[in-house]
Amino acid sequence: MISSPRGKQRVWLIGLAVLVSLSVGSWWLGAHTQSPEQAASRAAAPVASWITVPVEERVLASTVVVRGDVSPVVSLSVVVPSSVEGAGVVTRLPPAAGSEVVEGAVVIEVSGRPVFVVQGDVPVFRSLRPGMWGPDVWQLQAALFRLGFGGEVNGVFDRATEANVKAFYKAAGYEPVDGSTVAFGELVFLPTFPARVQSAVSRLGPIVAGSATGVSDVSGLVVLSAGELLVTTAVRAGDEGLVRVGMGVEVLDETTGTIYAGRLATIATTATVDASGQMGRVATIATDEPLPASLTNVNVRVTITAAASDGDVLVVPLAAVSSAADTSTRVSVLAPGATTPVDVAVTAGISADGFVAVEPVVKGTLHVGDLVVVGR
Repeated sequence: MISSPRGKQRVWLIGLAVLVSLSVGSWWLGAHTQSPEQAASRAAAPVASWITVPVEERVLASTVVVRGDVSPVVSLSVVVPSSVEGAGVVTRLPPAAGSEVVEGAVVIEVSGRPVFVVQGDVPVFRSLRPGMWGPDVWQLQAALFRLGFGGEVNGVFDRATEANVKAFYKAAGYEPVDGSTVAFGELVFLPTFPARVQSAVSRLGPIVAGSATGVSDVSGLVVLSAGELLVTTAVRAGDEGLVRVGMGVEVLDETTGTIYAGRLATIATTATVDASGQMGRVATIATDEPLPASLTNVNVRVTITAAASDGDVLVVPLAAVSSAADTSTRVSVLAPGATTPVDVAVTAGISADGFVAVEPVVKGTLHVGDLVVVGR
């Protein structure tokens, strides 16, 4: 029997299909079959890589950051003079808050009676009248002399002092009580001038103590400040061993971004508890340049430099430094393209904020930009 052409073609196609199937099956088996060595290699954990950071060069400083309040060296509240009967009425407004006050000025008038401000270190504690003597009388005489109303300064309220007091009051448009007495509260002493009005009543009217209906509380008609502004802060119990008097300080006005350099001036010898219930020692900060009056009563950020390197030093993270059995310290440096780090002996210096200053024991073995190992 002779095969037809169509039959021969069918046989050929079947053979081709079988051949293709065998080829694909062989490829699949080859792709999915692996030797024991290949299986072990693929099952093994990946090789761990080194975690490195570059060596830096900069000034390293250990700092303590606290909050501080800006206030004047001297702050004094003006009260109602004893010459006023009852709570009194504000009949002449004081200068506005922030105003400068000179010696001899009337800072407020209550029920027609003036309150003068003059220079002196001894606080007012009584009315001054003829026949009296003492350091407060001496201060009065000295003030009158500076203001052009004085003669001899001897600490005795004599006839000459009586005449000078009358002339001083008359020049301001007033008369002394009983013709010659400086009533308690009509004279306020401040240690330095110029002074500044820190706060003051802003309207005329009766004074009602402790009531919002009056123009002011009787105890604070005017608050005067004198002297440069100081920053007061608290050194917490955990920071006491880090700071000491004389350390450098930066005061940051967070409103303007201005930084004022200064020094830690004082630290109290005894600890106290602040309003938040935290224990600490009160400390004062004196700035190199006077703080502007606008910072009065402002809360600022204070950074105390507890320690600092002498200029730029090589700096690495604390995690990069390790100790050997012989107590020497070292860092591990990974060279570019290397797979194994090399130990470099170093001397560690001050540390701050997770970094430490280091110096290579052998000069030239550690450089800026070298990669030191901090983990794997």
